Parts: sequence; C-alpha cells; structure tokens
Amino acid sequence: MRMFKETGVEWIGKIPRDWEVVILKKCCDLCKGLPITKADLIKNGTPVISYGQIHSKNNKWTVISKDLIRYVDNSYKFSNPFALAQVGSIIFADTSEDYEGIGNCIYVNLEQGIFAGYHTIIVRPFNIYYPKYLAFLFQTDCWRSQLRSSASGIKVFSVTQKMLRNTTLIVPPNTKQQRIADYLDSKCSKIDSIIEKQQAVIEKLKEYKLSVITEAVTKGLNPDVEMKDSGVEWIDKVPKHWKIVKLDDIFDFLGGYAYNSDLYVSESLNQVVRIGNVKNGFLKLDASPVYINDEVAEETSKFKLSSGTILFTMTGTKGKRDYFYTHLITDKDLMEKSLYINQRVGGLISKTDLNAGYFNYLLKDKSILDSIFVYETGTANQGNLGMESIRRTKLQFPSREEQDAIVSYLDKKCLAIDSNIAKKQSIISKLLEYKKSLIYEVVTGKKEV
Repeated sequence: MRMFKETGVEWIGKIPRDWEVVILKKCCDLCKGLPITKADLIKNGTPVISYGQIHSKNNKWTVISKDLIRYVDNSYKFSNPFALAQVGSIIFADTSEDYEGIGNCIYVNLEQGIFAGYHTIIVRPFNIYYPKYLAFLFQTDCWRSQLRSSASGIKVFSVTQKMLRNTTLIVPPNTKQQRIADYLDSKCSKIDSIIEKQQAVIEKLKEYKLSVITEAVTKGLNPDVEMKDSGVEWIDKVPKHWKIVKLDDIFDFLGGYAYNSDLYVSESLNQVVRIGNVKNGFLKLDASPVYINDEVAEETSKFKLSSGTILFTMTGTKGKRDYFYTHLITDKDLMEKSLYINQRVGGLISKTDLNAGYFNYLLKDKSILDSIFVYETGTANQGNLGMESIRRTKLQFPSREEQDAIVSYLDKKCLAIDSNIAKKQSIISKLLEYKKSLIYEVVTGKKEV
C-alpha cells in the first residue's frame, strides 16, 4: 500500500512519502529569450521559437512541431549563445492574451537546440532533475494556478522570471521521474495520434462542405442547366438565365463604429461585435466580450445589427487570408442581447428583393475571395480590405426563387456536415480532457506507474 504525506501546500495537498517539495529556483536556471521580431526572420538558418508559436494550438508541449519553427541568421549562435535552448530546456511564453494561456510552455526536443525568441523565458533544469517530467508537470492547471494567481495584467497577462523562480514543484525520486515521463510520452503520443486522425477527418469534412457550397452557389441545383460565359474572369461560366451584379448594386454598406475602450462596461445587454467575434458561419460572442451601457447604445444606434445583415471582417494577417469572414445575422443571434459593430467589422444590408443567405454562402467561394483579396493593403504584418474594393466585387445573381432553393438545400446539407464535424470535435475534446486528467494523476503521484 502506498504511503502519502501532507505537504502543507494548498495546490499540492498529499503526495507519496518518497516525493519532495522544492522551489523552482533551487532546481533550475532561468534567462530571458532574445527580442527577435518578424523582421529578423529568414527562410532558413538557426531555428527560433517565440511566444506566438508557444501559444499555438499545434503546440504538443513535449515535441516541437515543424510548423512552429521559424529561423534567424546563423550568426545568432555566436553572438547570443546563452539564448540557445538545448534539449531538455523548457521555454515559457512570458505574455498571454488570455487567462488559460498563462504558463504555456514548450519542451525542447531538437538535437541542435532552438533559440528562444520574443517574449519568452528559458528554464534549464539542473542535471539531477529529469526535465521532461517537469515539462509534463508544467502542463497541469494545479501547478499553473500559482502563476495565474499572481500574473499581472487585464487584457494581456505577464509572467516574470521572479514568478517562475518562486513557484513550488513536486518531485519524485529521479528514477521515477524518468519512468513517469516515459509512461506519459507513450500514452500521450497514442492519444495525440487519435486526435490527429480525427482532426484530419474534420479537415476533409470542411473541404467537402466548401465544395458543396461552391457547386450550388455557382452552378445552381439543376445539373442539366445551359451555361454561358459570365464575362468576368474569376466567375467563368454561369447558368444562362443568371445575372452578374456588383455588391454595391444589391447591398447597402454599414461600417463599424470606433468604440473607445473607455466606453466599455463590465456587463450589459449591449455587446460590441469585434473582429475576433466573427467567424465563418457563426458568431463567437464569448471571445473577449465587451459591452456598452444603454446611453452609449442609444447614441450609436445606427451601428446596431438587425436580422438579415451579413457581417464581414476587414482586417487580419497580411497574406494569410484569415479574415473577410462572413456571418448572416439571424433572430437567434439577437435573442439575448443587442449587437453593435466595431470598426473594421462591416455589414451588408440588402436594398433589393434577395435572400441574404445565398450571398452569405456565395461570399465563401474561393473565386470571389480571390477577386476581393487582390485589393488587400496594409503593413508587412497586418492586412486590410477597404470598403470600396468590396463594393465593386462582381457576383452571380440567380432569381429569388433559385436563391431560396439553394439556401434551403445548403442549410440542410451544411447542417448534416456540421453535425458530423461536431461529433468529431466532441471526441477530440474528450480525448484532450482525458489526456489532461491522465497527466495530472501521474505527475502528482495519485496514479502510480
């Protein structure tokens, strides 16, 4: 029978009798990463990782995926050798834009090492400690609770070297540390493999969904319909009886209001819709929500959203096309609160007899997006789309009867596909929760391996 002892430390509780409680600064060295920015990056050279990649959803914690690696000139090796994190080092992001991300880190498994870049802290465990065990411990919410309780900031949270140094660790005997790490490596790699397969199915379903949408909105539902040349390069052929129109011909444009953060209140029934709240096909209103009071809402009533408006985002990462997401506002979106659009979010309001749902689907077509993103402007990192370039976009325009039929067809098809995607995502969520629970049970000594 295993024997346990009280630690007197709130987040730890009881641990196996042969385990120890230590302060991180007594078993690890720490140093800051280099202030490497995007301007310093090149295509090949010495690998580097910064806080943005550490926060990536592709971070598997104990294996650095290739898609997370960036590169700097090899001269960094000689001028900044101490910032080169060798195998066994653990690199923390010292900044997080959300509470859950506080404590995010990555274990260095690259033989050649990797530079710790912008907004990072390198933790180097002493030789008597097995670093991968610590890397698994650092993933647990109970250990991170120490950082979360003291991380400073409101919209951006900061983690300092001092905070890390003063955290408490639970450490089993050295041989058990390696056994635990090897066990979790094996178990977690199997879980990750299943997750990857489920994710691959999700990506195929998303591709299939897009192909179904494209086929219906560009060719209609009659496979035998006679086609004609549209006269527009990116549209190609359309059913013979369809028209070609500019967005400006059929929609009025509503630009967002530049709400100052000083106007925000902790909570109300008036929410400001910002870029991060608009995704393709849905609103993510729980993503960093902000609110305004009734007085400000009344003063900015022209920016209030109504059912049937197509939302679109106008700013993102240049060259990545991670914006101009569209979402059709429905009565369901407005059931619990009033919505007001912020700057760099726009709205399309129909000014003729049409089914906005059809055009919401059409604006997801790759050819249409190609024609819009030709006019992308912005800085090296930030991409923007101007209202004028969006206004002159040319679109297919079937009859109202066909618009209704296409929307009805796509709503049913997409609902079925989305249902399958949701099932796969549910499986992934359960696997992630199991993985999280398993790591916690093992690194805290509650489960013996």
